Amino acid sequence: MKLRLLRVLYLEDHPVNHSQQTASTGLPDEIGKLIHLRYLRLPATMINELSPFIGNLQALQTLEMGGGARYPISLPDEICKAKQLRHLIGSFKWPFRVDNLTNLQTLNEVVVEGQMEFNPMDLINLRELLVSITGQNNRFTLDSIGRLRSLQSFSLFFGQEDAPLFPPLKPLSHCQHLLELTLWNSGYGWKLPTELHEFLPNLKYLCLVAYSMPEDPMPILEKLPNLTFLELGLYCLNKLACAAGGFPQLKFLQIYGNGAQELQVEEGGIPLLKGLSVLDSVKIPERLRSIPAIPWINN
Repeated sequence: MKLRLLRVLYLEDHPVNHSQQTASTGLPDEIGKLIHLRYLRLPATMINELSPFIGNLQALQTLEMGGGARYPISLPDEICKAKQLRHLIGSFKWPFRVDNLTNLQTLNEVVVEGQMEFNPMDLINLRELLVSITGQNNRFTLDSIGRLRSLQSFSLFFGQEDAPLFPPLKPLSHCQHLLELTLWNSGYGWKLPTELHEFLPNLKYLCLVAYSMPEDPMPILEKLPNLTFLELGLYCLNKLACAAGGFPQLKFLQIYGNGAQELQVEEGGIPLLKGLSVLDSVKIPERLRSIPAIPWINN
């Protein structure tokens, strides 16, 4: 390969190395000779593991790969040698080594079947993290994630219908810079902690998707003092009710899903609301009908 000074590489369709012995498909090892490479993007490639050559790319700052939670990519131990790595984007099977990745800012997404434990000092600058849980995982906790002091955005997905309940969210109380939170649970009988507003007071954006939530979450969510954007995907509740004084800072509210049929808001509730996107079938108070839809959202 004669492009050793290359800094950006984007491969859409490429030749792969296929091993019949290990049933693995990887990239040509020649890429490991591009020691000046800073950006490597492989969005539509069908590979299931990275070769150890990734450790040679010590100038690499962004690695972006295709795939999804159903077919996560295995990372070699040599990934920890890419000390300049800032953004790791794709679908990656846990566990993999994160020691020395102190410059990493984005890790999106990690597919976990069991526990996810690590030394948070290895990811001291991590700001964005997305985790997808697969299988009947009852061992997953947020203990290590809760010690990521620079974390600003965290997403947690339990995508299977028979998924276990969410782990306790209390460890996230140590994430003082956490501003954005996405919780997606396809399981049954999930309840939010009543003290959510006490250990996540700085939260500004919350996306909550639940396929079976037995109780209206509004009495809990409306106490979040700094929440400005709330996205609700509910498929089981008929009525949502907000009390007077609830959601003091909320400006945008989006509700979707085939469960919600009515939104009740007492006088004085959601006083700063300026964008409301709900299905036409959802009954809302008359005084909210003049509020425009959120401009960047298509119902």
